[in-house]
Amino acid sequence: MKTFFVQSEMVETGDFVEKQIGTGEFKKGLFGKKEIMTTEKVWVKSGNSDCFIDGQVTAKKLAEKLAEIEKLGMVVHSVESVISGNWKYETGSLMNQHGLIIKNKTNAGGWGYGYGYSYTSGYIIFAK
Repeated sequence: MKTFFVQSEMVETGDFVEKQIGTGEFKKGLFGKKEIMTTEKVWVKSGNSDCFIDGQVTAKKLAEKLAEIEKLGMVVHSVESVISGNWKYETGSLMNQHGLIIKNKTNAGGWGYGYGYSYTSGYIIFAK
């Protein structure tokens, strides 16, 4: 039995920014020829999401790995998803009107929030 791992691809994060791009056309200017520029919105990647999977890319990678395994003459016995997770929480104490933490008050209270989520981080393929 042999195992293979296919990592999920996470969605790219970024934004569209305006960029000056040359048109290939020129006009006469005070100091000679000057290229005519146009403004276009261009996608600039800043990283990858920590929670959103790019399902299309991940499915393509998985299909390619399964085809590769078949070409090796192996038989796939099972494909198991690997689940990962992430979480965050924050808490605090109530403050009085002067911004000071209320001390020696047993029922002064506080605040808090928290969340957690899971996602498929990849797939393990078992083949023989």
